[in-house]
Amino acid sequence: MLRFSIYLIGATFILLVVMNLISSAVLLRDSLIAAGMSAANALTGYYLAVSGADKEHSGFIKIVFGGMTLRLLTLVFLTVLLIRMEWVEAIPFFLMLMGFYVLHQIMELTALNRKIKSGLKLSQKRRV
Repeated sequence: MLRFSIYLIGATFILLVVMNLISSAVLLRDSLIAAGMSAANALTGYYLAVSGADKEHSGFIKIVFGGMTLRLLTLVFLTVLLIRMEWVEAIPFFLMLMGFYVLHQIMELTALNRKIKSGLKLSQKRRV
């Protein structure tokens, strides 16, 4: 979990630095909010998949899909709230949120796939 968190935060930070070089201060604030929401979503999803891996099949499915539903609803609620309260610019914020979401989902799925391919169960820790 720690390794995934470091990679996710590192990639997000690099992307934010690049975006800071090419955007205005308003867009930087919006991109920080979008990156934070998306990173929290990906970290939560990774944690749920890893923690649910030692459950029986139906329990794992409930944890993963139930968590996915709650995470999606939370993202939608927060996005609508931020836009309706005019705390963010709607179009740039939404585009940045989708961009970070895609990046973070790719990273989450890649990390989970590597963990499975390494022969470990998701809930096992790798010995060094």
